Amino acid sequence: MKKQLASIWLALVALVFVSGCATNVYNKEELSKPGSRFAIVSFGGLTSGLGMSESEDLKMITALDNVVYKELGQSKHFRLVTPSAVKASRTYALIKGEPTDGMYTLKVARGYKKFDPRKEADNLAKLMDELHLDGVLLVTAYYGKKERSAFVSGLVKLPFVSGGVANGHVTYTVVAYNRKNEVIWQDSVEATTQESAIMVMGIANMAKIYPQLVDITQEASRMVLKDLDANVGKSG
Repeated sequence: MKKQLASIWLALVALVFVSGCATNVYNKEELSKPGSRFAIVSFGGLTSGLGMSESEDLKMITALDNVVYKELGQSKHFRLVTPSAVKASRTYALIKGEPTDGMYTLKVARGYKKFDPRKEADNLAKLMDELHLDGVLLVTAYYGKKERSAFVSGLVKLPFVSGGVANGHVTYTVVAYNRKNEVIWQDSVEATTQESAIMVMGIANMAKIYPQLVDITQEASRMVLKDLDANVGKSG
């Protein structure tokens, strides 16, 4: 139980940290260089806050992998190498991944690894050489509930009942590294599902909004690209 609580606390700390990132472009030249090639080297997420089991969590994050690739692949500033090329790389296999077991531990899409780029600088450099990359992206998505209390006519809370509605919510973060293992771009955005679930006494059937996790992941991906355009300048 203590380990579980510690994992929840660490996840919340990470969520607060990434929420405060906002948009930062540290090297416009490298992000606007014609013909630049990037690759997503890790897509991780956490959906346990929506009532999913550990296996469901992993399955959902894996299913969202292609959504993230397709959306970020629309960037005007770089071309994305396919996830399959990264996962099949001999150099990528040398990267030592961190454990992802546990109900409240960040999961990575199947085939990816969870790792600290600062500890894998040499292997990342070799990976960029192997795949002819100018940079790499790490993407994380924390999914949870966004709750609102129920009101009568929008004015008075319902008596004796703890109720309301809950929407699915994501905090989505992208961090880009160049060949020197320097952060050249990072952004953190939030998106919320349009559909909500009725909540009574703190309990809501969040399964009905699971399909909309695709929608808010797409929305968040488009938001970070829009932010990048605004900071780097649109290219034809």
